[in-house]
Amino acid sequence: MMSKRYKTELLDLLDGDKKFNSITHVLYMDVDIVIAEPLKSFVGYVQGMSRMLSQPSYSQYQSWMLMFEEQGAAPERRFGNTVYHGGVLGLHRKRSRGCLAEWQKLFDDRERFPDRDQKA
Repeated sequence: MMSKRYKTELLDLLDGDKKFNSITHVLYMDVDIVIAEPLKSFVGYVQGMSRMLSQPSYSQYQSWMLMFEEQGAAPERRFGNTVYHGGVLGLHRKRSRGCLAEWQKLFDDRERFPDRDQKA
């Protein structure tokens, strides 16, 4: 699961090159995501959510990132839990860093969160 930790450093990759300075949002998808429909409506949804979360009325949320509900048969569903898919992320260049840092702490806490990654 340590490879999943790299997702928490996605925005850091942009910081290393000035040609990326104008990028404010990132839509990340794992390489194994199967896209069965045009992405236009999904990208529009992500843009709308980002605009909404950037409004002053949401200023109490110092950091945010978008994750989406798992569509597959995740084992946690048998307990009635909502499961969020970590393979599709909507990130804001500045406002998602706090969430990514907290997510990184979860990956690093092997005692509370043992390796549960899918087998290749």
